[in-house]
Amino acid sequence: MSKQRRRRGFLATPEGQKKLEARMSEKGYTQQGLADKLSDVSLDQIKKLLNRHWGRKIQRDAIEKITSFLGLEPGEIVADWYQPETPEQRQEQRQAPADPTVIAPVPDCPYRGLFAFQEEDAEFFFGREQFIEDLVADVRAKPLVAVIGPSGSGKSSVVFAGLMPKLRQDRSWQVAFFRPNNRPFYGLAQALVTLLEPETSEMERLAEAKKLAGYFQDKTVELRDVVEKIVSNSPGSRLLLVADQFEELYALCQDASDRQQFLDELLAAMQALTGSRSPDLALVLTLRADFLGQALSYRPFADALQGAIRTLGPMSRQELRDVIEKPAAKVGVKFEEWLSDRILEEASEEPGHLPLVEFTLTQLWEKQQNKKLTHEAYDAIGSMAQALTYYAEKVYGELTAQEQQQARQIFSQLVHSGENTRDTRRLATRAEVGEENWGLVRGLADKRLLVTGRYSHPKTETPKIETIEVASELADKSLVLAGGNSQFQEETVEIVHEILIWKWERLKSWIDEDREFLIWQQGLRPLVRQWQDNNKDKEVLLREPLLEEAEKWLAKYPDLLGDNEKAFIEASRQQKKSLRQAELSQIQQILILVLWSQAPNPRRDRLWILAAIVEAGRKLQKIQAPSDNTYDWTMEALRQVIYKIQERNRFQGQDGGVRDLSFSPDGQIIATASEDKTAKLWSLDGKELQTVQGHSAGLTSVSFSPDGQTIATASEDKTAKLWSLDGTELQTFQGHSDTVTSVSFSPDGKTIATASKDKTVKLWSLEGKELQSFEEHIAEVNCVSFSPDGKVLASAGEDKTVKLWNPEDSESLNTLRGHEDAIASIGFSPNSSKLVSGSADTTIKVWSLDGKELDAFKGHNSAINSVSFSPDGRLIASASDDKTIKIWRIALGIELDTFEGHDDRIWSVSFSPQGRVLASASADRTVRLWKLDSRELQTCDHEDEVWSVSCSPKGEILASASDDGIIKIWNWEGKNLKTFQGHDDWISCLRFSPDGFFVSASGDGTVKLWQPDGTLRQTLQTLPKQEDEILAASFSPDGRLLATASADGTIKIWNVEGKELQTFQGHSDRINSVCFSPDSKRLASASDDRAVKLWDINYLNSRSGGAEINEIKTFSGHSDRVNSVCFIPGGQMLASASDDKTVRIWNRDGTTSQILEGHSDRVLEASFSEDGYTLASASADKTVKLWSCLNWTLLATLRGHSGQVRSVCFRPDGLGLASASEDKTVKLWKLESIDLQKLVEAGDLWLQDYLKTNPEPLQRALPPMF
Repeated sequence: MSKQRRRRGFLATPEGQKKLEARMSEKGYTQQGLADKLSDVSLDQIKKLLNRHWGRKIQRDAIEKITSFLGLEPGEIVADWYQPETPEQRQEQRQAPADPTVIAPVPDCPYRGLFAFQEEDAEFFFGREQFIEDLVADVRAKPLVAVIGPSGSGKSSVVFAGLMPKLRQDRSWQVAFFRPNNRPFYGLAQALVTLLEPETSEMERLAEAKKLAGYFQDKTVELRDVVEKIVSNSPGSRLLLVADQFEELYALCQDASDRQQFLDELLAAMQALTGSRSPDLALVLTLRADFLGQALSYRPFADALQGAIRTLGPMSRQELRDVIEKPAAKVGVKFEEWLSDRILEEASEEPGHLPLVEFTLTQLWEKQQNKKLTHEAYDAIGSMAQALTYYAEKVYGELTAQEQQQARQIFSQLVHSGENTRDTRRLATRAEVGEENWGLVRGLADKRLLVTGRYSHPKTETPKIETIEVASELADKSLVLAGGNSQFQEETVEIVHEILIWKWERLKSWIDEDREFLIWQQGLRPLVRQWQDNNKDKEVLLREPLLEEAEKWLAKYPDLLGDNEKAFIEASRQQKKSLRQAELSQIQQILILVLWSQAPNPRRDRLWILAAIVEAGRKLQKIQAPSDNTYDWTMEALRQVIYKIQERNRFQGQDGGVRDLSFSPDGQIIATASEDKTAKLWSLDGKELQTVQGHSAGLTSVSFSPDGQTIATASEDKTAKLWSLDGTELQTFQGHSDTVTSVSFSPDGKTIATASKDKTVKLWSLEGKELQSFEEHIAEVNCVSFSPDGKVLASAGEDKTVKLWNPEDSESLNTLRGHEDAIASIGFSPNSSKLVSGSADTTIKVWSLDGKELDAFKGHNSAINSVSFSPDGRLIASASDDKTIKIWRIALGIELDTFEGHDDRIWSVSFSPQGRVLASASADRTVRLWKLDSRELQTCDHEDEVWSVSCSPKGEILASASDDGIIKIWNWEGKNLKTFQGHDDWISCLRFSPDGFFVSASGDGTVKLWQPDGTLRQTLQTLPKQEDEILAASFSPDGRLLATASADGTIKIWNVEGKELQTFQGHSDRINSVCFSPDSKRLASASDDRAVKLWDINYLNSRSGGAEINEIKTFSGHSDRVNSVCFIPGGQMLASASDDKTVRIWNRDGTTSQILEGHSDRVLEASFSEDGYTLASASADKTVKLWSCLNWTLLATLRGHSGQVRSVCFRPDGLGLASASEDKTVKLWKLESIDLQKLVEAGDLWLQDYLKTNPEPLQRALPPMF
């Protein structure tokens, strides 16, 4: 009798799927809702019925229950529906003799090929029984179990086909599973929402998943709360949460902070839900072994994995035999004798053999005959070693040439190229693979080489499908996994198993050829996704140099970039164009600002200029690729202003000239007295605190009481007044018959002194009682002051004298005479031992109290109105009608600095009690605060005149040498690290080599090499003695050569081992300096003969000497001897310093580029900073000058030495400078950064107080366009 073919399961037809979906929609059932109604039908079975591309069949009884419930016939849904045989038919069939002419039907394949076993495949899953039992025990007892093994070891199968069915048997477990993909929180949320809201529709669950993922990320909701909610919905249940392919968290999630937050959320939930009873949550994850190191790199997660790892190792031979034989036996199929052994032997030779075994058995299954698997069939598929490759190549060979090209594009997008790890598969969206390729994707999925599915993502619009023919064909060939299309889901595709990546040589070669591109593309994808998720936010778009790289790859691999990626790059291009237009406008504004700031204009002040250039700097920072000129000009303008600016803040608010000011004892408040009849109190940042009103005429003087609680004022209304700080008038002092010109508190705060145009000085009690009257002046008295110790009262005025009084009994102690005009101001030194006076004769005099004139300073060109000692007694400040303030160093008798900025005469100047701020008051109605933080950091002392100083190449130490032959080693904090006798005569020159040792040249005719710690190098000791004083030495930048020059006009070249390579002459007088070019091919020399010469020494780099050294050029232009020569770091220019008081900048062809004038005496040395932005010159005028190498303007003058400055060197980072002087010191100076960001920050810091009270300085000063 004929035999009816039996089937293990059925697939829905496309028409059947549509009919089933329509009926479910008509009745209002979601997939989950239908599963809930049909207690004996699982959600997975319903999903399989609705998605035939999964290739998963569904059992007869499930189909019958589903169709019956929905009022459908099974034949409407599935193909080849048949009625089961009756028991009688089956008995008859068993008793009938076998008919050898009839071919037995082929049962459904029990093997999974390259797919993982799923829960419904449990009956055919063999070989891991013991592991599963152990795993079940672990999960029931532990909150975390990590199944770790190599790719292809069956991790997912063990969990889905082993663990899950076992746990479901006791019906106390709810199960949720997910893959992290590149958005772990979203995957987790999707898995949980199904259990949280089982009655909602699929669309509603997608929306809820998006919300829940956001709640997790912003920590509004914690995972523990969600788990507790799920468990509470089914009392007595526990949640099994499976994170499959956990390595995706490291391979696909690019944001390290997202990874850490995700892990923290899992760990927190496990910790919170683990108690004495069984935990509500059991987390099981599957992780590839080669990603374990990355998992352990996060310590909290590593700690959690302790005791939680269940390693899935290789199968035993018997276990592998069970995998091969038992599934076939389950459906009545046998292996030909020894065939299973043959497969077993081949499998043991293949790493990651399980997927290969399954795939081979799947291929073999299709060739069975009469329920037998044969050697002949096994040979036909190429045995296990070639089965996969043969199959993939067979599918590939059946494609057209166009399709083959498309296949390469598809597979390339499905591989995550590993860096220090094996390549892995990745889940790609339809958009990433390309719409034109999706038809082929479907065909490859049908051939089981790819797997398609759906990835829920609420931001994604429904893809528009235009061509599907090729896709259907490839899906039929199982090379790709394909999924459906939904408004809220993206269709996805991935390679069926990573074994295909590692075994298919053609695919391996594609990936290797394109690896650099693919790794770059992997970095691009998160940016594209972020761009899409944030409504195409322009902030995410690429900028240079990333855009340039993207354009390069787009040109080379246009077919491998998805539509979204191409759109992202194109949007970046358009933004670049827009930004460039905006940048051109910004550059134009910046250049205008720079030029405007440098244009001479007497009405423009430096604070406004600084604010303008800081604004230009900010604009420049926003430009991606400014030209070098724009950057340099802006930076240099900013650097020049910062170097030169002295004013830190300005108080504007008086309606008349400000006649006087006084600091509170704590230095936090400034009191001012104005011609507008008021006094004001100010905070240091310029905020007006109080206005004091009560005088009937202009104020002339103000003074704080020693306790800081009151102020005294003097006025043209012939009175003085005492005030509280809240403006309350406490007392009026009446008794003078003319303007009260000055007021001063005694140190104990109990007495007030006043001076007046009525020629008298009076002492008052705080209650207003007149205590004393001093009447020896013969003209108006301009000023009065108590000594800090309170023992002396001084007064001075129009009679050109200073008078000293005993405040106790009004006895006259002394009269100081010497000024040639009226004295406007006097002040005592902090120790009460000296007194300073300033006069209309433009001089400042320092006196001892016995009447001896100790010093006199002259520099102002108009009357001096105010003088003041610094709190440490080292400095004097003076203010003048010439609108300037000058700072004087008493001990050295020199002017240190001049502050310019006031627009009218300056009436008063005063140091803050801490000595860090200087304040001035002017007829221009302003009070200005000036910086006093000297650039001088440290002073390093020698016992004799210092001739040379040199910085080590790394900048950590410097060496100095003096007239007595002593060498000292210092750090930049000024600490002397070592002192030693270097030579028997004066040391003319010190220079460090690039390797860190240094050379010294001396008047004793020797040159010595020293270790950085000051020990003489034993291997070289002393170089041969020359016949005359050695005046200069220099190492070549490559460290191979040493040049020395002497008073006899000769230059010698040595190697660093001490061998003399060449001696030559060319100058007609002694040589003072030698210097190598940056490329070590040329040598420059400077001489008393007023010339600089350039020599070609390149041949010495490759020969041992003997050939003549050729003179390239003689540079003529100096009118006196040349003391120094040096190359700019780029080598294109040289600088020379001369006794003619100039520094000349030379082009290499010998022409003069610039002449730097400004020194008032001989220039003894010039030196470039290592970055080439700054030149320093040291002079016999006791100063060091800093010059900009961009425009050769003067940046700053460093004053502090009391003798000529002979040598100067920069710290390599450009932030410090050392100078050596005949005053027996080396001074260390602080310099400004040449980094734009740091300069802008410095400008902002400088302006912070000023802008608080002057918020619109630019609007008052900038050109109209701003």
